[in-house]
Amino acid sequence: DLKNNRIETTVEWMCAQALKGALTVSQENLSFNIDYKIPATHKPVLTAGNGWNESGGKPMDDIDEWTNLIVNAVGIGPTLAICGKNVVKALRDNEGVAKLLDNRRTEAGGLKWRATSNFIGNLNGIDLYRYGTEYEDLAGATQNFIEDDVFILVATGARFSIEYAIILDLEAGAQVQAQYFAKSWIE
Repeated sequence: DLKNNRIETTVEWMCAQALKGALTVSQENLSFNIDYKIPATHKPVLTAGNGWNESGGKPMDDIDEWTNLIVNAVGIGPTLAICGKNVVKALRDNEGVAKLLDNRRTEAGGLKWRATSNFIGNLNGIDLYRYGTEYEDLAGATQNFIEDDVFILVATGARFSIEYAIILDLEAGAQVQAQYFAKSWIE
């Protein structure tokens, strides 16, 4: 239903913000910031001339360097990459990367079914996905969850969770009732 879709969209937006390293909520009755303490070295920005769509761009070298950052920080490497639409185009337009993304190859020892049109391919053990989903902000403008020029590596073996709290309501049993809990009251 519409209410659950709005809740799911909000959770998705919060997750997208967490992947960027910070979350800022500002609305009429609430305002707060959360800093996930991702070091600046783990949020690299390519310099002019080194973009993946430029002649000096070296996507495989960059991905290898960033993979090493993650391995050294958490002890495991990334297995998934979330790509904005411009990143997907730059990777596909890079001849060396395009050869590595040849999806006609078979995987020995098993079949992986990826039931999504957003799967781009596997690049040296990292599954690449296009993420172009949009949402409508409070002002009514369309925004991307992940910007078009963003490439995010994720170590899926690391701990990720969305925490839900106990309901502070004695009438509800002061316990976790469900993932979402709604209550109405009359004053």
